[in-house]
Amino acid sequence: MTGRGKAFAWLTTIQVSRTVQ
Repeated sequence: MTGRGKAFAWLTTIQVSRTVQ
């Protein structure tokens, strides 16, 4: 994966984690 894709996945994970909590 490219750095751009990795950053996108990272941001998505953060948003999901915050939404759960």
